[in-house]
Amino acid sequence: MYFKDSEVDLMRSIFRRLDLKTIESLQLYVKDNDRRTGCTQVVYNKWKKPVCLFQNFESLSPYRMKLLMRLAEQIPYPIHITEPCEGIMTIGWKV
Repeated sequence: MYFKDSEVDLMRSIFRRLDLKTIESLQLYVKDNDRRTGCTQVVYNKWKKPVCLFQNFESLSPYRMKLLMRLAEQIPYPIHITEPCEGIMTIGWKV
């Protein structure tokens, strides 16, 4: 199972609404850049299909968190929000 192109586009648009400085292209996840902010990172399966899409954010305001929760309802997969280190929040979806 993997994300469809329309779902990936919707996820990217949500990230762009949360942070206007988000770059357009998807970045392949590399362990060395796991705290990188400002870009949407993707993990592919062996068939080159996206199975995980996430972005790291510096602290989000309560308004943007509320916006995120409202927009995340459009995506059929559960949202994952973690805080791997102080000041950085990882938000994304995985199949």
